[in-house]
Amino acid sequence: MIHFIKYNLIGLINTAITILIVWILYEQLYWNLELSNFLAFAGGALNSYFANRIWNFKSKNPKRSETLRFIIVFAIAYALNFFALQIAVYSLNTPTFFSINLCLSRFAKPGFFAHLFANFVYIITSFSLYKHWVFNSKIKTKN
Repeated sequence: MIHFIKYNLIGLINTAITILIVWILYEQLYWNLELSNFLAFAGGALNSYFANRIWNFKSKNPKRSETLRFIIVFAIAYALNFFALQIAVYSLNTPTFFSINLCLSRFAKPGFFAHLFANFVYIITSFSLYKHWVFNSKIKTKN
């Protein structure tokens, strides 16, 4: 249970880092949404790897194989995030969601809310794979 609590605390910090970076780059500096999103997730991923390896799971797995698995999971989770982001941006710009888009745009650009939805997809995917594959001490690797 303590690992679950720590993972969620790290996740909250990662989410805050990700959202803050997107807010700064996309909302304030008017960078491209996809680039802002990628850089934000890269920042969150770095924090996630070190915090989970050192503080949460206290992993003793070989660094090379564990880092490779982490990068693979990041790529899979980010690809799903990217597709979710594209779908959410597209959906918010359709007539069906016009009133929602109008309401949301009073607070931030609709792309920012699309990012929040895509972030949820990333969290679910990465949590499952990090826990069961990347930081699983029962996995035997050659290094």
